[in-house]
Amino acid sequence: MKIAAIETFELANIPVTPPLVKSPMSQSVTLLQVKTDNGIVGLSQISGLMPSATIAFIRQDLAPFLQGKDPLETERLMHQMLWNFNSRAHAGVWSFAVSAIDVALWDIKGKYFNIPVWRLLGGAQKSVPSYLTYGFRSYSREELVEAAKHFVAQGHKRLKIVVGRLNIHGQMDSPGASAEHREDNPAEDEARVRAVREAVGDDVELMVDANCLMRFDTALRWCKRLEPYDLMWFEEPILYNDTRLLAELRKHTSIPIGAGQRENFSKLCELATERAVD
Repeated sequence: MKIAAIETFELANIPVTPPLVKSPMSQSVTLLQVKTDNGIVGLSQISGLMPSATIAFIRQDLAPFLQGKDPLETERLMHQMLWNFNSRAHAGVWSFAVSAIDVALWDIKGKYFNIPVWRLLGGAQKSVPSYLTYGFRSYSREELVEAAKHFVAQGHKRLKIVVGRLNIHGQMDSPGASAEHREDNPAEDEARVRAVREAVGDDVELMVDANCLMRFDTALRWCKRLEPYDLMWFEEPILYNDTRLLAELRKHTSIPIGAGQRENFSKLCELATERAVD
């Protein structure tokens, strides 16, 4: 079996209806498919960050390089893509593109052997807990609470809220506002988390995510404000996922720290060995 073609395509303007949002909304998704010469097709989703650059890299470089190769040799192909396309480019567009291809190759492998991919990967667990990121930045405090109640009523028991996005006027920061130049408002975020906790009770697990927005001192203030609300974790509080600062933050808060959403393997190892995350 050989790789015959690698293609990308977009599912554009898919209608979505989040709770409490009255105006029509839509979402577009870019998918990748790896076609083989025996008819098996592997599918995956391309990251929503820098999709144009990722697609261009796949079409112009990775697709021609991989054509004719054995899709079952997932580890070999990962190493070949690493060493043939800049062994230093472990994150960003390189990571987005190669990850999408890797997922599609594993999809092919599962279909070829007629075995679920989770079992091919070792099958340590038959199921894993899931959570819902629901805390839209545009939600008012009242809307945030109502949305939480809505999802809990549907059976969700783990909810994640975005924090660090409101300035001291209670307004959402403009797009592109950086942590160095934004106004901090831990009081408003605390009020939002407290309102959700009081609304859903102690049986629902809550977590927060700052998307790498904060300096160390800012993140520490947020932690101290949010510690009373029994959070499952605080995700990516520090700018650039700085390993040293994350490790220092862990020493000063009881909230478990999470990070590494878009990091490469070596950075993930560093975060773990330096005890920068829980």
